[in-house]
Amino acid sequence: MNLPLSQVKVLSPPKLEPSVEDKAFVAAFDKLMLDDVQNRREENPKVFHDISSVTRSECLSALSARSNVALQIKPKGDNAK
Repeated sequence: MNLPLSQVKVLSPPKLEPSVEDKAFVAAFDKLMLDDVQNRREENPKVFHDISSVTRSECLSALSARSNVALQIKPKGDNAK
C-alpha cells in the first residue's frame, strides 16, 4: 500500500500536562525542601573542642563523673606496663 506523502499522517506522542494533584504535590515538596534547607542553615554547627589543651586532672574528673570505676592513667613519660 503506497500512499502519497500528502495523505500520510504523523502522530506525535501526547503532551504530558501535570494534573492539579501533581502541581499540588510539587508545590508541597518544594516548600518542604526549602524549609529543610533553611532549618539546616539556622542550626548551630557542632563545635569540637581541642583536646590537646586538656589537663590530666580535667580528664580524670570527667571520667570519674561518668563512672564509679577507679581509673589509673599513667603520665606520658612512663612506658612501664
